[in-house]
Amino acid sequence: RLLARIAPTPTKAPTKKTKTTSSKMSLPLDRIDVRSDRVELRFYLPAPDKLPYARASPPVHLLLVCRNVAATLGADVKDGTVRAKIRAGTAVAAVSLPSLLLPSVPLHGYTDDGATGDEAADDGGTVESDEYGPLAPPTCLSACCSETELCLAFEEGGDVPVDLSARHAYAAETPGGDAATPDSLVDLYLCRHDGRPPPGRAETIDCEGLSLTVRHRSDDAAEYPRAVLVKIDVSGSLRGRWCPAFQWYLMESIGGINSAVNSLQRDVLRQAPSDPAAPKRKFIAEVEIRARGPVRLVAEFNETCVVDVRCDGAAVEVGAPSDRHRPDLRVGAGRTKVFLCGCAVPFFVTDKFVFLNRFEPATEEMLAAYRSKMIATADEHVSDDLATCGSDRPVSELFSLSFGESKAIFPPDLHFGAFLQGLLSSLASMNRGYSRRKSSPTIFQLCRIMVDLASLDVSLCEEHRGDSGADDDVSVSCLLQVILTDLSATVDRSLPPSAVAARLAALDGAARSPRSYGPAGGGELSLSVTRLVALLGPTTLPVPLAALRGLAVDGPLYLAGLAKHTSGLAPPTSSPAAFTSFAGFGGGRAYGNVLEGSGVPQKVYVAASVRTGHLLANFGPALVPAAARLGPVFAKFSPPSEGEPSSPPIGAWDALRYWAHGTWELEATDGVALGWLQDSVGRPAWSVGVGCDRLTAGRGGGGGGPPPETDAAP
Repeated sequence: RLLARIAPTPTKAPTKKTKTTSSKMSLPLDRIDVRSDRVELRFYLPAPDKLPYARASPPVHLLLVCRNVAATLGADVKDGTVRAKIRAGTAVAAVSLPSLLLPSVPLHGYTDDGATGDEAADDGGTVESDEYGPLAPPTCLSACCSETELCLAFEEGGDVPVDLSARHAYAAETPGGDAATPDSLVDLYLCRHDGRPPPGRAETIDCEGLSLTVRHRSDDAAEYPRAVLVKIDVSGSLRGRWCPAFQWYLMESIGGINSAVNSLQRDVLRQAPSDPAAPKRKFIAEVEIRARGPVRLVAEFNETCVVDVRCDGAAVEVGAPSDRHRPDLRVGAGRTKVFLCGCAVPFFVTDKFVFLNRFEPATEEMLAAYRSKMIATADEHVSDDLATCGSDRPVSELFSLSFGESKAIFPPDLHFGAFLQGLLSSLASMNRGYSRRKSSPTIFQLCRIMVDLASLDVSLCEEHRGDSGADDDVSVSCLLQVILTDLSATVDRSLPPSAVAARLAALDGAARSPRSYGPAGGGELSLSVTRLVALLGPTTLPVPLAALRGLAVDGPLYLAGLAKHTSGLAPPTSSPAAFTSFAGFGGGRAYGNVLEGSGVPQKVYVAASVRTGHLLANFGPALVPAAARLGPVFAKFSPPSEGEPSSPPIGAWDALRYWAHGTWELEATDGVALGWLQDSVGRPAWSVGVGCDRLTAGRGGGGGGPPPETDAAP
């Protein structure tokens, strides 16, 4: 049903003195109203013909369906602006994409295309490529909005401000097939669920009360004619899910759609291609996202690594200044809870959280200090080249994390070592996938990491089973608790890689047998804690396991392993590192990469100087039973072992010596009190006490010399 009202534009009658030599035809259209029960737009974009990741070349099928549509189009003859307002009860968009090659390789138990059994035969064979791995199934991306209103203004200068609002917005990614075509998904949304998320789909975004605003940023119009400001506001709840396989889908899908649009412009519209030598128009965008209701984000890295984050409101700001090659990022959230691997107890709780990632051009003083520390090395795998911005000037990166009052809980059903192993292997597998797509030389990034916590309460819990042995006769208690107040830590990564390699060799005692080290994480550490209290088993705040005031730790701290090319090592070991697609359908599909390693675990290299004011410690027969139960709790921090161990496990002290290399020194300036509890914690007076006014201790030359001269009595 089309309702149009056409009115001539009012004009002034010419006077006798006016000479009319020519006439311009003005748009006589005043307004157009359109109403329809259903509007359907269907596009078949030509598929990319020379892209390595597309197996076949079916057209990209895009379907847009709107129900209960009311549209208004009007023109303003004064400023030449054309405004459009579109309202729809329900709007659904779905796009089907061909099979995509993921940057990964098949893992054990899977064919080279990532499928099993009959699925491999149906996919039609194998793919041989050095850059790309298994074939992902055809996928369908879909989005649905209810009670949607879209306002557009086509201004005379070419700017198009956009305002979009929706009561409910939803986006999903679904593997392709007979039941996951654009038509079937649209019918499913509209007919069966009235725009609500259908069951069994892997939702990626689900929010209530969406508002989107896009504006042209006029202050940068001279240098960046395509600068825009995007604001997204969610007044209700926001839920999201992410997995590595979805990231590959999204990356390759965007590339496929762009290639299809380029083919459409070239082959159908016959548009001349742009000159490659012509300067490209830069595009920058500032993005502001605010969620005022509850937020829940789930990241599924693999089967052993699932992170569930829930917070009361969140804000994200992404800016792109003109003198930096990467945008600044700021993330803030209210009360936040983090759940790991499906555990009912939150692993981490904080009342506020702020993250900042900022880039700044490196100053001449920073560059001069960096060059002065460079060391000539014959290792071709070590490079001191610095990361630069668009103007080829080195940049310095800042990571800042700020927490309020926080708690960290390690429940008995959480195997933190398995989670950490799954997370690190998944991230390494993803990085391997990126490097397979696009290789880049290794460069060093000047960086500074800052962490601040108002307070941190860490609890290691143990499980107790009742005499009946039933599954419901189980209780949980805290075995070890550590409380820190006013924690502040800074890690400065301004030492050149050549100097880091020399420092690692010195801390490792590798002067007689030179070694090569892989990428080192860490830097110059500076940590301060106002107060620290540790409680074990029956200890209490008046009688703690340990308590100290004014803790300060300074010195280099690195986590590194031996490089694969280190002489004298066994041949590199290969191990699969998996990441999966969403487990919501088909149990998830396993993708990943086979990573090579030296077979030698990473170690901690440290030269720490520890200073504290007053130090109090208690131990004795009263705490021996609780200390004996620490072994099974600490064992959950180690990666799970596969098969039978080749040798009996070593003691905790020997394991610490093997894991940590370097030197340390300890100094307590305001006295030390050591208590040997005989009977119970409730009777601290029945103990053997040893005290001193000042204590120095150390390992590896740090504190092993004569005590400093002091006037205090011994």
